[in-house]
Amino acid sequence: MTSVRVREVLFRVYPQDHTHRGHRHVHGLIGSVAVIVDLMGDGSVRVAQRNDAVQHATRSEVRKVLSEAAEGFDRLAEAWEEMHRG
Repeated sequence: MTSVRVREVLFRVYPQDHTHRGHRHVHGLIGSVAVIVDLMGDGSVRVAQRNDAVQHATRSEVRKVLSEAAEGFDRLAEAWEEMHRG
């Protein structure tokens, strides 16, 4: 597992956790809040399109995770690529 912190959010990349529907993704964590974020090919981010993508989060917390994922996009994409080379 690799971790990248962007301000208040800790993003995790898991080695066994490959693309979901063709999208790279990371897990954004703030305390008990967990949001799975897709890293899109055009450099944008979005909440992953899956049932377990948001756990224990308010809309405000989801916006915070997405904002910080967008800010750290290059670092997150690089961490994902390094974890899944091979």
